[in-house]
Amino acid sequence: MKNTLFSQSVIEEYFHKIDTATSLQQLHDFFSSSKEWLDWLKFHKKIEYDSYNKSKKMLIQHIEKRSEMLRIMSTAKSAIPFWRYFLIGFFILVCIILLFNTSMWFDRFVFHADLPQNPSSGKMVLPFRGILKDADGIAIDTKKDVYFAIYNTPYEGSVLYSGFCVGENGIVPEYNGVFTVTLGTDCGMKPIPEEIFDNNASLYLGVRIDEAEEIAPRYKISTSGYSQDTALLGGLPPGTINTSIPFIDERGSIVIDAESPRIQSTSGIFSLEGQTLSLQTSENTPGNILFQPGIGGNTVVTSGNLGLGDLTPKTRLSVVGIEPYSAIATLKNLATVDEPETSVLNLALATSTDGSNATYVNFYSHATNDELGDLVGSIRLNNNAVVYKTSAADIAEYFQVYEQGPFLPGTVMTISGKGIHRGVAGEPVVGVVTNSAGYVGNMTSKEDHVLIGLVGQIKVFVSTVYGVIHTGDRVGTSNMKGYAAKMIDDSGIVGHALEDMDTQSKAFSNNRCPQESRNMRDDSGNRISCGKILILLE
Repeated sequence: MKNTLFSQSVIEEYFHKIDTATSLQQLHDFFSSSKEWLDWLKFHKKIEYDSYNKSKKMLIQHIEKRSEMLRIMSTAKSAIPFWRYFLIGFFILVCIILLFNTSMWFDRFVFHADLPQNPSSGKMVLPFRGILKDADGIAIDTKKDVYFAIYNTPYEGSVLYSGFCVGENGIVPEYNGVFTVTLGTDCGMKPIPEEIFDNNASLYLGVRIDEAEEIAPRYKISTSGYSQDTALLGGLPPGTINTSIPFIDERGSIVIDAESPRIQSTSGIFSLEGQTLSLQTSENTPGNILFQPGIGGNTVVTSGNLGLGDLTPKTRLSVVGIEPYSAIATLKNLATVDEPETSVLNLALATSTDGSNATYVNFYSHATNDELGDLVGSIRLNNNAVVYKTSAADIAEYFQVYEQGPFLPGTVMTISGKGIHRGVAGEPVVGVVTNSAGYVGNMTSKEDHVLIGLVGQIKVFVSTVYGVIHTGDRVGTSNMKGYAAKMIDDSGIVGHALEDMDTQSKAFSNNRCPQESRNMRDDSGNRISCGKILILLE
């Protein structure tokens, strides 16, 4: 049966609580619990659709009626400004909207002791909400004896006030273990003496179910901001409703229950100060953090280091990230003009223009979270000019080739009527295939293009076919495709050797020669050896 959990007596009990609410805070609490109970029944299909709608309409009627009564009662005490009427009307409107837009409502019951309220001079009451669960965490829906005690210490200590709901007055959870009770008035409890709140900076509420031990830890009761009329602060009730004073909850958080709250300073400087400040969006519903100064204003960090992805920045600006398929920083100037002043980045040094050591940019590799890594290049000042420093050695360009690859670094390349290919004797030399260029031109990603070094120092494939090469020897093309050798005429020069061929080392052997050339012999009849030496291209 869908109506098994829906009891007319329960909804009438809610109506009774609404009809006897003494403040907007209580009205909100009773409205919240009744609203959630009805929505829970609907979600679990424990109530008929007609009964659900009928109960919602009746709930609205009781809310409107009691709100009007509270207004009349307040008017009898003192004249109320117009904005108070507006707030009461706004509260009623919010209740109606929330009832008919369940997807906009989110509430959560936990054990929670609200701020103390002062319905009559010298006497205090304390609204309390909680959830009854057994040892397995399953909600309890049966009547239970509940005992309450107020202390001024979180552990042990003397009882300053006690009350209970037992026997016929035992607490019956409204649904899913949720219950509400007002200490100092419900279950025949005597009011809480006001001096308990006056004489104690901190108070703690202990709760015991049946004959079990007191639940630990005790619940801290907020006494900050207490005055002779704690139920109204600045004319508004403290609590979580939109028309209430923001309050500090049990976690020390300032709670502002509004869709888009704002803290605004109308003049002067608005300051936030603390040993450490943290701004973060909700983990459940992440959003952006926006810094937006007014027109003509600036966002300024006056001291310290700024880290983006770096919790311990060692420079004024440190950006750290792990992005294997993208950059970690992007600078754009979207201006479409073409003027000398149009640029993306300005780098400036205060060093004299005749300096030659100060750097504009340093480049590192093998970086870690703690270390910059190995310096591989830089852009530095150089006597009223700029110089680019790199550990690479040659200047290269991409050239189209007509042969099939691969073309290993160190391969000599020449040109014929068909185009560029592995070098052979008698043809003009283009350069040497490289993977260590310090400057690269004609950048392309086409597969039929090869990066060829034109100027500088490059490791080149050589052989002993025309003899052993020594430092300073001229090196040129040979009858082994792609391999250089000691020059025997003036044609096909590649460059000058910067080191000797050490034919006794493992770096040179017959096995390092191309397969088709391993049977070749030098002028002395010895099998040739092949390897690489450093050559200055010419």
